[in-house]
Amino acid sequence: MSWLARLRRALTGDRLDREPTLIQVASAGYNQELAFTGSSPFGSPIDSFSTFLDVPPRPTVPNLLTGDSGRYLFRLCGWSIPVGHAARLIAVGEYTEIGYTQIDPDTAARYPVRRPVTTPGWSFVDGNVSRAITCLAPVQNPSILPFSAVPSTSQNISGLTPALIFQAPLVPYTPPAGGRFPGSPLPGLGLWRDGRFRWSFSSSPMDYAVEGPCDLVYWASVRQTSTATRTVIDLPPGADLGALVEEDRFVRQFPEALYSRIGGFLVLEVGPSERFANRRFLDPPEAPPCP
Repeated sequence: MSWLARLRRALTGDRLDREPTLIQVASAGYNQELAFTGSSPFGSPIDSFSTFLDVPPRPTVPNLLTGDSGRYLFRLCGWSIPVGHAARLIAVGEYTEIGYTQIDPDTAARYPVRRPVTTPGWSFVDGNVSRAITCLAPVQNPSILPFSAVPSTSQNISGLTPALIFQAPLVPYTPPAGGRFPGSPLPGLGLWRDGRFRWSFSSSPMDYAVEGPCDLVYWASVRQTSTATRTVIDLPPGADLGALVEEDRFVRQFPEALYSRIGGFLVLEVGPSERFANRRFLDPPEAPPCP
């Protein structure tokens, strides 16, 4: 190492070690349409994943006796903040999709028909999507749960891996804790339902700083619609379909449409806690009690 390089390292090394790092984490889920195609140059059929998670087609069935919502609970993505560090949430993205898979009766060939939800506040009359970002205490010694044979599903509500979270058995589906979002909610982001953060662009600049240790997790809850029982649009002859929003036009054209896929991403600035001392809004959650 030259004397100039040694001098530069001596003058800037400590400062560079303290500089925050900009990262982005996003959802990912197994996609059966890619089972024999693959989604990258890293191998098929092992690499059969896409950015989004499939929503089961079975309509949501709440259990009125137990108070269980029956809603599908998804962990979209997350980031673990270690001791002595903090993460500043800069942007959020969300993706909700409606559609269904056409199957050729002669060849059994499958073709997905899809439409992203872009109208703020739109939902099926008997279904909807809600989201949240929360902080959970890191689990030092997580319990070992049975392996799920279904890809992109998990029985462990703690963790960061994108998955549909379920309480055994998988069928009929039962979410843990009634499907409620676990953890301490970020102020203003503990629950939203209106599609305010579109996938195609990042949200308005944010300044949420969260101190570790904690797991920052992005959740979604889906109430799946029922094509057999939901109300349909009744238009008079000659009605202008252009008067409907794009999602309603799609559902009228494809009456078998359901919530098909869901996703999300977070943009974070991660660094030592002192870098965010003046922007700390949420303290780390308390550790869970020992079993």
